Amino acid sequence: MRIGVTGGSGRIGKLLTRYLVSNHQVVTFGRENSNIDWTLGVRPSPLHLSQVDVLIHLSWSLSDRENDFHLNVGGTATLASAARDAGVPFLFISSVATSSNSRYGLAKLKAEESVAKENGFNLRLGLIPEANRYAGVSKKLIGVYPQLPCLVNVTRMSDFEDYIEKWLEADFRERNPSQTFTLVSSISTTRDLLGNSRLAIPVPYLLIRGYLILGGFFSLRVRNLKDSLVSVTTTKLETN
Repeated sequence: MRIGVTGGSGRIGKLLTRYLVSNHQVVTFGRENSNIDWTLGVRPSPLHLSQVDVLIHLSWSLSDRENDFHLNVGGTATLASAARDAGVPFLFISSVATSSNSRYGLAKLKAEESVAKENGFNLRLGLIPEANRYAGVSKKLIGVYPQLPCLVNVTRMSDFEDYIEKWLEADFRERNPSQTFTLVSSISTTRDLLGNSRLAIPVPYLLIRGYLILGGFFSLRVRNLKDSLVSVTTTKLETN
């Protein structure tokens, strides 16, 4: 099967494409090192979409909070519309952040609504430990983890891969596109996820919150970090 993937250069995208190429032909959409030159917000041509049997959308911009909100939501809607017109099944990789109060989560939720209107499919993921930028660091002398008063929704990469295979094998004529599926493998604490160091030091929640509030005035990266922490540390979700 020819599988189109946007956002293949991201941390989750790299893991997914690495898995898919063993059994499928992967066609990446993007600006650099991609098979098809494409940018979020641009409607791909029918010729480009004729090169894929399905399209999986992971591309998401985090460089400008205000403008990116409209770019991510509108760009996802444009892509889903183009896929529908081309008769290409469309899967949007969303996030459990939709149940949070973060701006990131609201953008994901609005994008989901746009995808559903175009008869596309939505899949919400939790935190994928294998895609964590520090996943390969296992022998730190000192580790720091946030002592948050809530749990973390975790999606294992193996479960994500299994879902993708089942989605690819499905008869899309019999699927209900309006149904959004939440894929949460387990509910863990930050100590479980990050406490693999020889010495782990918890950082109190109030100290973390104070840093994020103050740092957010000066740094986009800190504001994005605040959103991401709020997004994955939601309460346990029920799958649809």
